[in-house]
Amino acid sequence: MKEIILDTKDSEKIYANWFKNDNSGVILICHGLLEYKDSSTFRSISGEIAKNFDVLTIDMRGHGKSTGKYTYGAKEALDIQAGIDFLKTRYSKIVLMGFSLGASVSLEAAVKNKCVDGLILISPPASFSKIRPKLWTVAAIKTGIGNIGSGKKVWGFNVFMKKPSNLDNIKKVKIPVLILHGTKDWVINHRHSIELKDVATQNVKLIIVKDGTHAEYMYKQDAQKFVNTINDWLGEKGVK
Repeated sequence: MKEIILDTKDSEKIYANWFKNDNSGVILICHGLLEYKDSSTFRSISGEIAKNFDVLTIDMRGHGKSTGKYTYGAKEALDIQAGIDFLKTRYSKIVLMGFSLGASVSLEAAVKNKCVDGLILISPPASFSKIRPKLWTVAAIKTGIGNIGSGKKVWGFNVFMKKPSNLDNIKKVKIPVLILHGTKDWVINHRHSIELKDVATQNVKLIIVKDGTHAEYMYKQDAQKFVNTINDWLGEKGVK
């Protein structure tokens, strides 16, 4: 694994872990609020996926080592764009994999880039406005409290800044999409993913995980099942 630094179009520095195994396909992983690439969970997820594919896991702005302030989805697609720009001349297939709010900006980036071949959304919101109050519940705060030092610049920013519409973006997707969502998600109810699936025009496979919790916590519940689900879908789509 090699740590690299990517430049965004608005002059932020995005730190990323690159797991290079000389595969033709690569998975770009984007964490959610208060997580980061070097947390034990995302190190583990990245390492498991990297057993079969190359992986690039980023720190979104305001998280981990990356510069800037977190904008709750308003600008973070630029962070993913920096990763895509780095990868598109090095790989024949690129798949984006986002968790929670990272899923939201991964969806936006996928719509804007024809070089993206697949999209994996873990616990995605259908609408930021519907989950904004949930971000400050006791359960949600406890979820992120262990990583609060990694989200060093997430507070004090205007959370009401205009966000992309996931319901609009999912209609524009022309590539295969896998959505995973747990029935016991305490931040983003699984009905969000059902709503996204219902308005999508094509190519969306939705898996509702019985008793599954929020985003990367589904991996912590059953890591092997989580990884096998991802690997099986990638294999079906011809990503190697």
